[in-house]
Amino acid sequence: MKSRLMTLATLLLLSACSWVEDVQTGKLETGGILFDAYEVDNTWGYELTGFYIDASGTVWRYRRDEPWFPAEQRVSVVKPTDLMAKFNDAEEVGTIPADVLTEKKKLIKEAAKGPITRDRISMERSGRLVVAYLFESRRGRFEVVFLDSGGNWVAKNHSAAARDLARWLRQVEEEMVPDEE
Repeated sequence: MKSRLMTLATLLLLSACSWVEDVQTGKLETGGILFDAYEVDNTWGYELTGFYIDASGTVWRYRRDEPWFPAEQRVSVVKPTDLMAKFNDAEEVGTIPADVLTEKKKLIKEAAKGPITRDRISMERSGRLVVAYLFESRRGRFEVVFLDSGGNWVAKNHSAAARDLARWLRQVEEEMVPDEE
């Protein structure tokens, strides 16, 4: 189980946006889920906590104590049904103003073109990932746009758009996503 999680995290972090051409030609568009920031903690078991923002601007907090893996474990690809399983029992915690959401949504395609470097991945298999999603309607799946990471998974997307989105998502989390008690 932990090796599957490590493989998934490694594939995501090592992906170099092989689908940049699809982004540039307009084959990928934003879909129902725009952003996802989450932390996996395997220190004393398994815990997945995070929040996501949907296309209407609703901010949702989620938590899972059972491991979550997408059915199709491919680099930077996830099906909508897998995301909905991940977000099962999410709680609505806020709303992003429409003008702000429109501005941030425009940055996703630019962030998808950013060069990614990996610094380290610890064997603890815990860490934080911040991603955006572009939807490939032809195949009915989301392409994961890596924005930032932390903890024991350290990688960076060097595009200015990715840095801006990651910074903004940290701010959204601080302002709208309450700590669990």
